[in-house]
Amino acid sequence: MTLATALGALLMTTTTAIAPLNTPLDVSLGCGSGRGVISCSATISGGSAPYAIRWNQGAQYNGMVDIDFDCTSGTSQTVRVTVTDAAGASVSRSKGVACR
Repeated sequence: MTLATALGALLMTTTTAIAPLNTPLDVSLGCGSGRGVISCSATISGGSAPYAIRWNQGAQYNGMVDIDFDCTSGTSQTVRVTVTDAAGASVSRSKGVACR
């Protein structure tokens, strides 16, 4: 075996591709309120795109990561978002929000 053959064999064995690590699907939910409006944002990480996003505030918000909706000052509402990825993994988060 020549030096070139040995180096070629070494290079071939050290350039094996490594598959990327899959990270679990996760979502964080941030909400705030002011002047009779609750604003929420879902931040999605991991999983497999594309994502289906579903809010409990009505069908008009499904598919959106940011929502604003009217509320009655002095009341509280529970906001819930459910995210499902392309592989079928699903995560839900809820947050109680006081309307100001």
